[in-house]
Amino acid sequence: VTATSEGGNCQEQSNVVSITISTPGTPLSGADPDPQSNGPVCSGSTLSLTVSDVGADEYRWRGPGGYTASGTSASRSDISIVDAGIYYVDMVLGTCVAEIDSVIVEVINNPAFAVSDVEEFFCEGSEKILNVTPPAPAGYIYQWYETNTGLLDGATNASYAATTSGEYYAIVTPGHAGCSPVETDRETITALTPPDVAF
Repeated sequence: VTATSEGGNCQEQSNVVSITISTPGTPLSGADPDPQSNGPVCSGSTLSLTVSDVGADEYRWRGPGGYTASGTSASRSDISIVDAGIYYVDMVLGTCVAEIDSVIVEVINNPAFAVSDVEEFFCEGSEKILNVTPPAPAGYIYQWYETNTGLLDGATNASYAATTSGEYYAIVTPGHAGCSPVETDRETITALTPPDVAF
C-alpha cells in the first residue's frame, strides 16, 4: 500500500503482506452434518455430542467455557449450568474450515432430593407418611424401596404410607436421557406395639 500526502509531494509505502488462499481438493459430501447432543442433560452428568461424517478431514468442537474437542463424537464430563449454550463444530478440509454447524445444549439442575424428617416411632396398625422433598419437576419418576425388602410394588408417588418398621428411601429418575437417577437418604422408622390397658 502506498500512502500519498494531500499535495502529492510525500509518499510512504507499507511493508508487503503475503496471503495464500487454499482450495480444498475434495468438497464435502453435501449431506446434512446434523450435529446432535444427548441433551437436555442434568448437571454432573456427561454431555455427548455427535455429528454425521460428511467427508471432512477433521471435526473440531468448541463451546462455552473454552471447551474444545475433535472427532465425529465428543463428550464433556461433569457438566454444569454454566456449560449450557451453543456448541459449534468446524468441518475442516485441509487447512480450510469448509462448513460450520451448531447444536444448542440445555443443562438442568437436578434437585437434591431427600426424605423429609419424620418421627421415628409410630404405633402398629397405623401409617407413617414419608415424603420426598422438594417436589420433582414434571416428567420425573418416583420409586420407593425398603433396604431389606427392596423395591416396593406400586410405590411410585412422592409420598409413601409405611405400615411396618424399616429403612426406607426413594430413587427419583429424571425424564431426560442425559440425567442420572437420584437416590435419597434413608429414613428409619419403627412400629411400636401399643401397651395393653386393663381396667
